[in-house]
Amino acid sequence: MKKINLRLLQAIVILICSIQMYAQPSFNSGHDPKPSGKQWVKVDNLSDEFDGTSINTNKWATSVTTWMGREPGLFTQEAITVADGNLRITNSEFSTTKVIDGKTWTHGCGLVTSTNAAQIGYYFETRMKANKTFMSSTFWLINVRNEGEGCDKRTIELDINEVVGQVTNGSSTAKLSEMGSNTHSRNTSCEATPTGSAGNKASIGEEAYKDYHIYAAWWKSKSEIQFFLDGNYVYTINPTADFNLPMYIRMVTETYDWNPVPADGGMTGTWSERTTYYDWTRTWKLEDAPAQNNSVTIFAAPSSVMSGSSFDVSISYTSAAQNELLAIVNGPTGTWLTNTRKTVSSGSGTTTLTIDQASAWAVANGYQLGVAIRPVGGDFSSNLDYESSNFNVTSVSTGSLSSFQNQGSFKYMSSADINQLACNTTTVGTSEKFEIVDIGSGLVALKGSNGKYVSSENGTKELTCTRTSIGAWEKFTMVDYGNNVYALKGNNDLYVRDNMLCTSTGASNWQQFKVTSGLKNATSVSKSKEDKLRIYPNPASNVLYVKLSNIDAVATASIFDLQGKMVKTIQFNGTNAEINTSELSGIYLVKIKTQDETYVERVIIK
Repeated sequence: MKKINLRLLQAIVILICSIQMYAQPSFNSGHDPKPSGKQWVKVDNLSDEFDGTSINTNKWATSVTTWMGREPGLFTQEAITVADGNLRITNSEFSTTKVIDGKTWTHGCGLVTSTNAAQIGYYFETRMKANKTFMSSTFWLINVRNEGEGCDKRTIELDINEVVGQVTNGSSTAKLSEMGSNTHSRNTSCEATPTGSAGNKASIGEEAYKDYHIYAAWWKSKSEIQFFLDGNYVYTINPTADFNLPMYIRMVTETYDWNPVPADGGMTGTWSERTTYYDWTRTWKLEDAPAQNNSVTIFAAPSSVMSGSSFDVSISYTSAAQNELLAIVNGPTGTWLTNTRKTVSSGSGTTTLTIDQASAWAVANGYQLGVAIRPVGGDFSSNLDYESSNFNVTSVSTGSLSSFQNQGSFKYMSSADINQLACNTTTVGTSEKFEIVDIGSGLVALKGSNGKYVSSENGTKELTCTRTSIGAWEKFTMVDYGNNVYALKGNNDLYVRDNMLCTSTGASNWQQFKVTSGLKNATSVSKSKEDKLRIYPNPASNVLYVKLSNIDAVATASIFDLQGKMVKTIQFNGTNAEINTSELSGIYLVKIKTQDETYVERVIIK
């Protein structure tokens, strides 16, 4: 009983920690300014995914007593809505001019401010799509002057980004496509406190209203603020005065004195064009990172390889000191065949090891690939961590074209009509040949004789062969049924059958195809995996479900991003698991590890 309770306690602790720590800021590789020994932890009361149907009043307010807007743009409650995973602020023109407090208001706009204050050291980011009007789309912070005393009774303002969708004063249109940042110091009661502004700007690459972009800033210290655009560091601003007072986040649309209302009122666009969208807003702080351990994970590896061909295995690792990574291959009987190694420094990351066949391995199932981390020059007994997976060796040739013969009709898949593939020929010609392109992580793309890629069309119609690049619908998993027979599983987790529709939930002869040649370093999923594991839905949104068969022990589910960073991990009872993915977005690898086996599958989370 004590062991059971201990396991339960461990699982609960891991689950709680993973919920709090699995997500990370949106940095691209090499742009995370996080100091060594630190980790980013989300500040929940200053973060929101805006997945509900109304504003969260525990985190945000939609008005302040000291500011109604800048004339002629009046902040209104009607401008602010939450729907479809976005906070939305919609600008408008009043049908009747309003006069309030002696000021004239002709347009409506909106303000959202945090109810909680942010501190030095915090990192702020939002994913925003600007409106296409003369009014602004903004993301910034400001303190409350009356909260300070003495020389701290002053105003500091941090503008992370201010853009407009239309320039009306005839000046440069750069404001449409530049991230504009500023720091301001004003309203001080002490002569010794400097006042003034300091700013910078960076090109967005397009008008800000055309798409979502991520605008961010790290309030590193009282004298230094670093700014980031779409995950990349762009510049640093040193404020004119100390930025050491608590500030509140603001998301605002407003009018500017320098950009007056156009003659037509400026509100002739659609509702969407008049709206600023905030997909999410997130705030992070730095905390001490836990001591590093030594661990290694098979991040991506083929489950089938061709006899005589080399192949790659990608490894995700954490190393507390300089260590050695190894990839080891044993034959079906356990005989050692080869290994390759690489020395890595302390830290975490991913690396790829290439495994060569000195002589062609025999075609068979049940080869074992192992990866280990150990001290440099150590032997098997010194392994600090070890993980293994199985793969098969096939005789399918590489570098040539392949044909697909359906095992129900025994007719070949054809791209004679690239707008509607068919399985209707009894002989193989040019239109019946496809190149199988290995794109890694168990996925392939099919390229037709016209040089275009085959698309599953997400199951909405017959397959086509018209794509010039590989997107989600052009990716397939080849499920290996032996004897060079495979089933094609689309991105929608359904199978292609002889009618060329990617809509089947299972794979009988009508969903199986004999591949005569050309599978490149086959990365197909084994049939045994199909029988034991299901991860769904794919694509997923808020929840990802894992279902395992015939497992009666505790299993671990881990999610990795494409840089090899583990963003979430949980333990479950080995049969079913529900993983909260509401704060993830993009392409990830899900690793399921049981006592005996490890599975890796790619998923898309929207």
